[in-house]
Amino acid sequence: MLDQAKKTTYLIIGLIIILGLVFLSAQKKSNTAKNEAVQTQTETTDSPTPPPAIRAAPVTDSPATPTQTKEKTAETGSPAKTPAAPLDQKGKIEKIDLTANTFVVEGKTFTLSKHGKVFIDNTKMTLKDLKEGDLVAVVYYAQTDGTNRATRVIKGHPHKKKVAKSSE
Repeated sequence: MLDQAKKTTYLIIGLIIILGLVFLSAQKKSNTAKNEAVQTQTETTDSPTPPPAIRAAPVTDSPATPTQTKEKTAETGSPAKTPAAPLDQKGKIEKIDLTANTFVVEGKTFTLSKHGKVFIDNTKMTLKDLKEGDLVAVVYYAQTDGTNRATRVIKGHPHKKKVAKSSE
C-alpha cells in the first residue's frame, strides 16, 4: 500500500512539472511574439520624417482660421488640439478687462487661463495688479477657435531680487 501511495505522489509531482513547463513554454512564445511586434513597429517608426499626426503645424502670427482647423482635423483624424509648444508675445498692455479675465498686448487679445500666473518683479501677483501701459512678456497657447490662452504674464526683470526698503 505504501508503494502505491509513493507511485501516486511521484505521478502527481511529474504531472505538475510537465504542466509548469508547458505553461512556461507558452508564455515564452507569447513574449517572443510581443517583442517581434514591438520591433516591427519600431522599425516602421524609425523613418526620417514623422507621420502627419505627429508633425507640428507651422507657427504663424495670425490666429487659426476655421479652414485651418478643419484641415488639421482631417489630417490627424481627431479634433485639433492646442499646439504642444507655447508661444510668447512681448509688448505694452493696451487694455485690461478684469471681468472677462482678458487683456490686450500689441493688438493681440489674451485670456488668462484658470491656472495662469502673473509675476511682477519675480513676485506672484494677479491680473488686477497690472496696469495699461505696463511692459510684459506673455507665454500663451493659440487655441483652434482663434483665442489665445495665457499661462504666464511677466512684468519686470525675472531675475530681479527683492530689495527691502530702508527707512531713512
